[in-house]
Amino acid sequence: MTSAHQSATLADNTRRAPDQQQVTTIDIEATRPVSRNEIKELFLHELSHEERLLAILWYVERMTPDEIAETLDVTVAQVRVDHSRIIQKLG
Repeated sequence: MTSAHQSATLADNTRRAPDQQQVTTIDIEATRPVSRNEIKELFLHELSHEERLLAILWYVERMTPDEIAETLDVTVAQVRVDHSRIIQKLG
């Protein structure tokens, strides 16, 4: 049985991806352990400024693709394509 804190954490970490598959941090963690330094290095050196901005809006600010598109003055389709590209780069 999960505690209320664990349930809240899991709920916070659950998000609908653009293709409507449910993705959780558990899925990511199960792939292989990744250190914070590895994530930081990938984020800083593998992504352009625009890609970092999109990732921050998506994952930190928890904005939807529609909200990101409006904020960045691009189409929702472009946000989804760019997000997929980011995932491929970091994967």
